[in-house]
Amino acid sequence: MIQLMVRMLAQPNGAPQLVTALRSVMRPAQQARGCCFAEIYRRVNDDCRIEYVEEWDDPRELREQFGSERFHRLLEVLETAAERPLVEFRMIAKTHGLEYIAVESPPSQSSVDQQPGRQGAAAIKDLANAHRDLTKRNSPK
Repeated sequence: MIQLMVRMLAQPNGAPQLVTALRSVMRPAQQARGCCFAEIYRRVNDDCRIEYVEEWDDPRELREQFGSERFHRLLEVLETAAERPLVEFRMIAKTHGLEYIAVESPPSQSSVDQQPGRQGAAAIKDLANAHRDLTKRNSPK
């Protein structure tokens, strides 16, 4: 899987127009073969900061978009940002669910258990362990 991540700053009072322009790029992406996700995000504490994300099953399918009218429109939208946007192409090799917490958490230590917030972390780890056990019991043998 490959992810296109764009972080940008809208011009003052320009966030609504920028979001509208990104939507015009996002909708065709969502309908394109191989695109499994596309979304626009605005920061709660700074609504001029906008993130645009696309996820594609295969890097070749995303590369095929580079010459499209839709992708050229995306590049034009990026040029309207107040600052140079951050553009990243992220190769995602593996994704984990809740069970990752149980597998990767370090063993409990009495000093760690006494720290504030540790009870919540322990509860999450217990939940992940229960999920893992349930998955093992329900999996075909």
